[in-house]
This record gives sequence, structure tokens and C-alpha cells, in this order.
Amino acid sequence: MNLFQLVADVLHLSSFFIIINQILKTKSVQELSYRTQEIYLVVFCFRYMDLFLYYISLYNTIFKILFISATAVIIYLIKFKKPYSLGYDPNLDRFNHYMFIYPLIIIVTVMFHITDRTPYLWYEYMWSFSIWLEAVAIVPQLYIVYKKREVEIITGSYMAILGSYKIFYIMSWIYQLVNNHTLIWIKFIAGIIQILIYSQFLYFYFISAKISANTMKLPV
Repeated sequence: MNLFQLVADVLHLSSFFIIINQILKTKSVQELSYRTQEIYLVVFCFRYMDLFLYYISLYNTIFKILFISATAVIIYLIKFKKPYSLGYDPNLDRFNHYMFIYPLIIIVTVMFHITDRTPYLWYEYMWSFSIWLEAVAIVPQLYIVYKKREVEIITGSYMAILGSYKIFYIMSWIYQLVNNHTLIWIKFIAGIIQILIYSQFLYFYFISAKISANTMKLPV
């Protein structure tokens, strides 16, 4: 554990509380993507299978449980819990992740392990799948934002934190590489891809935040 990882973990956890608080306060999920949250739930469930296999630390266990639980709560509010779910617009949240995301990530995971002759246990394949999947999990949410061309700054803040926490993770991995000469390349490469996907959104978000706007507008 280093400071960069701690900041990344706290930022990631805070993103859940920001969006849950927004839903409860506004009683609206209009700008949120159920599909992105579904992908995140798959990510966490696949990645944290080791919860049932071995114990690392209390900190590690608590954060894993919180990530899974908070994502499940968000899904429940968006899709099932009235009056919040009444604002969900499936016609807006239309990015077909079953066709474009899951098959692609399965192919990438398989190709990665084919080219790497290291023997892996079954749950390590699940872990690899979750790493690549997380990199593109935000795509359905970005699809909504770019389709509307405008989003409330609080929703933008939630998305910006999801993009920013990965920057701190990458800084943590670089720190580990410099000090311990260890680096898990799959996490590093997927992290760079994730930041690149977020990059344009983050640029316009910080411009909107700088002028203290209540909404974030994207150029046509």
C-alpha cells in the first residue's frame, strides 16, 4: 500500500456515495446508465472471487464488499426502486454492451493468455477478464452523455472521479515499478486504455467546473 493507491481507493469509493446521494436527493436517474452499472457489477464479482478463497487484509476485504454492495444498490435504484426508477430512460441507454463489449473483452482476454505461456488458475482468467472489462465499462454512460450533449455537473463529477482514480492507480503502479521493480502489465495497459477513453470527457468536465457551471455542455 502506498499513498497513490490509498487516494485511488478513496476516490473510487467516494464515486459510489456521490451518485447514490444524487439519486436519493433528486429522485432521478435520468442521466445514468444501467448498462454501465451492470458491467461494473460483473467486473467486481469476477475480480473479487478471491473473497471466498483467501484472506488478504481487513482493509482489502471491506473495500471489496463495499464496491460490490454499492454497485448493486445503484442498479437497484436505477432499475427497480420507485420513484427513482421511473426516470430511467431505456431509449437513451441503448449502447448494446452485449454485442460490442462482452465479446470483445472475451476475445482480448483469450488472446492475452494464448500469447502468455504462464499457467493460470481458473479464477485468474476471471480476474484478467475483469481488468479489460473495467477499461470500457464507462462506454454506455459516455454514450448517454455524448448523445444528450449536456449533463448535470454532479453526474459529471461522478464520471470524472471514475476517470481520475485510475490516474492515481497508474501512479501507484509506476511507484511500485521504481521501488520494487514489479509491474503487472495487464493492469497498466488496461488502465491507460481507460484513461484514454475518459480523456475528452475529463477535458470538458474541468472546463465546465472551472467556470462554476451547474451543467456540463459538450460541443456539437
